[in-house]
Amino acid sequence: MQGGKRADCEDRFGVSTEALKKHLRTVYERTGTSSWLELREMFLGA
Repeated sequence: MQGGKRADCEDRFGVSTEALKKHLRTVYERTGTSSWLELREMFLGA
């Protein structure tokens, strides 16, 4: 998935925004990023 709103994750993937927030915190820690945009840049480039 490229782009999109976090709020759409529940409909598209069955992941609630609450769960996404919780898991994103861990993803940010492990990848050394601190935002959704930094994470996107890491995987898709600037």
